[in-house]
Order: sequence, then structure tokens, then C-alpha cells
Amino acid sequence: MSERSAASSWIAARTHPGSYPGEHPESAFALVDTDVVALAWANPPDLAGIGLAASGSLAGLLAERGLPALADRVPVLAYGGNRNPATLELKLRHYHYSSPGCGIVLPVLRARLRGFDVVAGGLSSQGYLFADLHGDESTRDVELDVHVLLLDDDQLRVMHESEGTATGQYDVVVLGGTSLVGPTAAEGALAVLAYVGTAPVVVSPLTGTPLALSTVRARGRRLPEFDCVGMLAHVLEGMDVLAEVDAVVAGTGAAPTDARELAAELMRYLNGQWWYRKHTGDRRLRACERLEELLVERLRRNATGKPHRLAGVERVLSPEAALRPDPTLRLGHALRAHGVPLS
Repeated sequence: MSERSAASSWIAARTHPGSYPGEHPESAFALVDTDVVALAWANPPDLAGIGLAASGSLAGLLAERGLPALADRVPVLAYGGNRNPATLELKLRHYHYSSPGCGIVLPVLRARLRGFDVVAGGLSSQGYLFADLHGDESTRDVELDVHVLLLDDDQLRVMHESEGTATGQYDVVVLGGTSLVGPTAAEGALAVLAYVGTAPVVVSPLTGTPLALSTVRARGRRLPEFDCVGMLAHVLEGMDVLAEVDAVVAGTGAAPTDARELAAELMRYLNGQWWYRKHTGDRRLRACERLEELLVERLRRNATGKPHRLAGVERVLSPEAALRPDPTLRLGHALRAHGVPLS
């Protein structure tokens, strides 16, 4: 990535559903107001050694703006759309982020997570199969390339509200097994908060397994993996609903021969109707509502429970505890506990 770019220049799934989970920098970065600034680790590898690729240090920028220091922030796992800078910037605006200092600085560091995979969690009204974390025997040796958001208290509120934690869409859990890439090579050196869906994850009728998202890079993956469009095409074929989908989004009434092309068309159709409802406040076309209900019901028939509740999760937080996490869940405490220098 370039040293500095506009957050809006990173394609987001809400406008381009076939891109889910959206574009994101491969490196560490910070959202600074409406821009994305690359971060770089200097020596020694401590928190004070995180530099802004453009100029200066991240710690210096936070102090200059009167914003919480890195050690005081809460690390939150980002494995799906929350790695997309445009999505982060939109959420802060939409949920009325109140900065404790001057403007916005949201650091996002690279990390690795062991023991879980990122799989299809369900169908979004925006047109794609959204990501969820899955953990069982098949994911025991998986190592994921993920990111960690370092959030101040009101950024944490924004993220919780955007993920629907108060209404039960996602649980906030504490995960071990996370290692930052840059400040320390110690495995499992960091406990992070993570969003895990409360509903069962999708299971393929063809493979009998959850489906991994290939755009989240992994080593040791055993589950079948697909890109976002290919995953939806696979599910539509497995549920034997191609003709029903084609009748609504293409209107031919004939069984289509290209499932991937139809999946892409379905994404555009659902996404367009989602934006229509958002802009006008009117309900979507009844045909769209009925089709989504059909697909969601078929997906529910092919779902698996949540083995992550039994293994790999240190604890599940109540909504109140998630909003006001105890000091042991802040970055400084976690790194001090493992002997990682803070300055």
C-alpha cells in the first residue's frame, strides 16, 4: 500500500458485495481521520517503535492529539469486513463516535490466530455470505492471518453497536492464541476480544462441512475454501435452489447452467434492494423478501452448532462487561504479562 491513501478508496462489501470482506491493507495501518496511513515497526520492537510510514511515530501522534495511548487501548480481532478502512470510517461516522481528543486515530496491527478458521456464517441482506469464526477438531492446527484493532473506549462502543452485540447477533468473547506480527514473536502473547455469531454456521450440503473464506489467508486449513462468489454458488447448487433464484433475479424460469454467474447476479440483486430500502425507507420488493426468506431457511437446515463455546474461548462476556472491559484486557497489561517492553 502507499504511505497514505483515502479510506474511501478501499472497496467495501456494502457497495461491492462480490468483494466481501472488502479490500484491506496487508500491512499494519492506522485510520487517521479519513485517511489510511501505513505503519512500520522500528527497533527495538516495542510499542514506542511503531512509526508512521509518512513521518513520526504513532505514539507521538496519539499524544499530540490528546488520544489514549496504545497501552490503554483494547485489542479486538478483525477477520472479516472490519479490516476494510472504508467500513471502519463509515462505522465511526454512522454510530456517532465521540473522540476523547482531537479527531480519529484507530491503529490496526497485523496478527496471527491459531485454532480457528473463518467460515460462512449466514446470508447478509447486502448480498454475501458473511464471515464467522469456527473452531473444532478440523481447525486445531489452522493459523490465520488476521488484524487486531486497537480501540479507545468510544471506538469499542461503536464496534459493539455495529455488530449487534446488545441484540444478541454476536457474542463478545476473549480469545487466546493470538500473536501480533511485529512487536513480538511469542505465540499466544495476546488475549483479544472477538465477535462470534450466536447462530450456527453454514454447512455445505455437498461436503458436510463449514466453508472457509479463501480471502482470509491460512496455513494448515482443512476445510474446503472458496472466494465470496464461489462460496455462494456452491451453496446455491448444494441447496438445489438455482431455478428459484434464477426465476427472481433473471426472470427466465429456466435452470441456469452457470452457478457462479447466477450467484454474482443474486449478490447484485439483494444489494440493490438493500440500498433501495436504506435510501427510501420503503420495504423491498416482496419477491426479494420471499427469496431471502427461502434462502435463509434452507441455510438453517444445513447448519452446525458452536463448538467454539467448548474450546479455544477463554470466556464469553456479558454486553455490559464487553462495553467496559476490565484492565487485564487492555493492550498494555497483556504485553507486560509476557515481558514485552512498552517503551
